[in-house]
Amino acid sequence: MKNKILSLLIGISSITYSVNASDGFQKGFYAGVSLGGSSLKGKRFDRHASNDGTILLNKRSSLSNTSERGEAFLGYFFPFYQNKIGISFEGFYGFSKLSHRIRHDMGLLAPAAGTYLQERLKTSRSFGGNVRLGPIISDHHFIGAILGVESTRFTRYHEDGVGNEFHKVSKQKAGFQYGLTYQYAWNNSSLGIDLKQTRFSSITLSKADSTNAITTTRFKPNINSLVVRYTYRFY
Repeated sequence: MKNKILSLLIGISSITYSVNASDGFQKGFYAGVSLGGSSLKGKRFDRHASNDGTILLNKRSSLSNTSERGEAFLGYFFPFYQNKIGISFEGFYGFSKLSHRIRHDMGLLAPAAGTYLQERLKTSRSFGGNVRLGPIISDHHFIGAILGVESTRFTRYHEDGVGNEFHKVSKQKAGFQYGLTYQYAWNNSSLGIDLKQTRFSSITLSKADSTNAITTTRFKPNINSLVVRYTYRFY
């Protein structure tokens, strides 16, 4: 019985030491998930030319859509300057349902199937990496700037007004990401919030359909996101 009690006390002491040792931000790997929302902003220009060169669609519009957003991430945190400054290197995979649609009445017949052109722009998955740098306050609070790169695939669907798809075309594009983060750490966990924006340069998606009509979409998007993140730290 004495040996069992002694073993139990040693076990409790080890757990207590482990919890105290891992309290606050320390050097090591971490992984976690984020949940929140995102928005698509920017400008787009669409043109549809028939096979004889006649312009059937020539329209400018503003990108605008919102969606839920989720992320999974893995990173490494490194404190320095007497544990007053922290830096982390993080890779992430994100998903959302951002899309933007324009619909144009061809004006050829009374409203019926095939008398509309619909151009739907969509992005749903992305990946990238960033660096987070900022002060560590009282061992438990981290406030940092975010700088990184996010790459996402943009797809343009060319359809008629009742959802029949003529064709689609896609392009993978990387953009510059920046933002702010706040995190609070306890034991081996941390909870925080990220506010980020990814800015992309101009993108062109163009393709000819079976009649040799050419549809072109040019756009310059920004993706904004606000997410709450939970992190488990392998310290």
